[in-house]
Amino acid sequence: MSDRRAWPTVSKASALVSIVAGLVSLGQFAWVAFSQLETAVPFWLLLTASASCFVCGWFFGIWLQNRLRLSGGSLRKLGQIRFDYLPNPPTKNGWRLEFDGNTPPEQRKAPEFTAAHPAPVPGSLSIRDNGRYSLNYTIEQIQSLANLVEYCVKPTRTGTLYLRVVLSSRDGSQKHPVWLRHVIGTPVPRRINPSEWSLDIQGELLEDGWMLVKVSLEDEVARTFGKEGLVYQSLQAVRLRGSLSISPMTLYRVESHEEGKQNMSVQATP
Repeated sequence: MSDRRAWPTVSKASALVSIVAGLVSLGQFAWVAFSQLETAVPFWLLLTASASCFVCGWFFGIWLQNRLRLSGGSLRKLGQIRFDYLPNPPTKNGWRLEFDGNTPPEQRKAPEFTAAHPAPVPGSLSIRDNGRYSLNYTIEQIQSLANLVEYCVKPTRTGTLYLRVVLSSRDGSQKHPVWLRHVIGTPVPRRINPSEWSLDIQGELLEDGWMLVKVSLEDEVARTFGKEGLVYQSLQAVRLRGSLSISPMTLYRVESHEEGKQNMSVQATP
């Protein structure tokens, strides 16, 4: 998985190596042409060193690209769940607000929505709860193919993020919609009920209490429901509860090299 996510880095590294090799080669040729030391240093030695540097850089770039092809595939962005529409609330932008059935109607209060500041990503949202609630977002059909979710979050003890995913048996004959719950303080995945597992929020620590989180849905399913022989199929919904601050959520599809070829074959079939 990490090799697949490294595609942009590998591409940049390959380009950088080629550029550096070319600059070194040009520099050595220029030194041969203009330096007064050219009589002391054989021309063939400088020419050989320059050519060797260029060839090594070229082959190193090819090696990096081949290594990626053998180990992984591509990273494709499918969409983003945004929050940059304030002062309009999320409930007017695709989110559905629901309350706990045990809370009397007169005590049901909507959470407060404000722009998160400071935040590592523009357009981040801060939610302050006024009681038990859930904020639900249904994933669009094309975005449901995502298997990697990336976002920044400033979690609290009450803040919870749920991802509703659809699983299937290995032969594809059965489908199971389930929940993956993300909170602070769950070092080991914990079974809540037959259709829900709880996992700890883990990621890269940022400034002001924020955290960069990259959720591999396939890996999380393998650590939880995968013990029952189920595999990840698609992403269905996102649910927020409690007080927390969250950035726009980016949805990616990570495809192995073989998956990419299969998808191309399916698309080419008349």
